[in-house]
Amino acid sequence: MHRIGMEHRAGRRVSALAAGLERGDAESLREAVAQFDDELVRLCYLMVGDRELARDAVQNLWISVWRKPPRLRDRERLRGWLQKVAVNEVRQLVRKRDAGARAERQTRFQPPATIDSTESAVSERLAVILESLDEQERHLLGLRFILDLSAVQIGEQLGLSPEGARSRLHRLIKRIREEIVNVGIE
Repeated sequence: MHRIGMEHRAGRRVSALAAGLERGDAESLREAVAQFDDELVRLCYLMVGDRELARDAVQNLWISVWRKPPRLRDRERLRGWLQKVAVNEVRQLVRKRDAGARAERQTRFQPPATIDSTESAVSERLAVILESLDEQERHLLGLRFILDLSAVQIGEQLGLSPEGARSRLHRLIKRIREEIVNVGIE
């Protein structure tokens, strides 16, 4: 019962925040940025592997929210709506970036600079595996492991049943595990 009460209050806060955004309230925009900005940047980064492009996409999102406030049917789904818009923004920026040259994307996942050489080698091999994933697969991983969404929430985001979302995620993780074994990451 305690958890249900907390979820209800959180839903009311999100609804109030969405209502403020709909009115074009600057304080609501500041709150939304404080609450959602980091996770949206992480999601976009996972999809494209480029920190600057991810940051630009999320900045474009906030600019568009300010210029043209959202009109949501269900205000409690603000987070999901922001995630969809961020994904669309980053895809649009990738298309613009790649419009001149239709060559394969040159995104590189870069391991953190603070790790030792053994960890660096493992990170580089894992980055190769992650780079081989398409945008939809990265999006799926981001929703589950970066944003920590449930199968129900992932299904809502992707237009799938919860079972369909679990199944896709299971197959993707299984494939990544097999590739890890094949590459020799332990």
